[in-house]
Amino acid sequence: MAHHPAGHAVLGIAIATFVLGICSCSHPRDVATKEEEAVAPANEASQELKEAQALSNQHKYAEALTAYNAIIGAHPKLAEAYIARGNVYDSSNQKESAIADYNTAIELDNTVARAYYNRGVSYISQGKRDLALADYTRAIELDPNYRSAYLNRSNIYGQQKKYDLALADATMAVTLDEKNPRSYAARGDLYLASGRENDALSDFTKAIVLDSNDAAYYGRRGQLYYTLKEYDKAEEDFSAAIHVKADDYRWYAGRALVYKAIGRRDQALADLKKAQSMAPTSQVTAALQREIDVIEQSH
Repeated sequence: MAHHPAGHAVLGIAIATFVLGICSCSHPRDVATKEEEAVAPANEASQELKEAQALSNQHKYAEALTAYNAIIGAHPKLAEAYIARGNVYDSSNQKESAIADYNTAIELDNTVARAYYNRGVSYISQGKRDLALADYTRAIELDPNYRSAYLNRSNIYGQQKKYDLALADATMAVTLDEKNPRSYAARGDLYLASGRENDALSDFTKAIVLDSNDAAYYGRRGQLYYTLKEYDKAEEDFSAAIHVKADDYRWYAGRALVYKAIGRRDQALADLKKAQSMAPTSQVTAALQREIDVIEQSH
């Protein structure tokens, strides 16, 4: 879903791609990271699992799969090994194989919350939101302190415009880890989508205080300041985002919005052209070019 406050259409298609949240609808995309760490009983393949996990952490997926295959061959009833191999399959974009391993893990031990959560992440990548929602819910039932599961479930509720449920889950994620900036940013996106701009501003600011090295948090807040026509603050935030991560076209496109709004034509054009040089798709390039043409023809 693409829900934006009025005023976000300034760059036409480009503003649609200039979504600063983690997904469409300006709140977290569904790919909160999988729970990677395999925790096996100390007397059952624990060292082998650690070694295989180390290979996966180094993105040596073929070697990791070989290692997990050996572990599963020796310990076919070890649920943790299937979860860990499922993670490798998922990271290798072999979603069906990942889901099959998570299914096996759940059949072997249906009390491991991580198996449901990780399967939910794989389901989301396939567009199966209802199945993912059920898995996140089951993970929370098994582990009521599962922050990532609340965060991912809040995202699905937000996409369904069930903002009360979404905000309840996002607030639970904040409560479970008050030092995690991602939870504040996620809740801020939901506040923004539901029209609570002051609350969104507060959460974006909190995310920045907790992690000033994430450009997306400045971008989110800059987008909101732009919507509120607080252009000086918006310019400051987009410039801060550029300082942190200068190779992302969105921050230049966002600052161009500000410059255009306050009549700084040359700077708007410079930022649009800079954004265009980094555009990830031909559609974005074309949208930015249309805005460049509009500004140049209006002079």
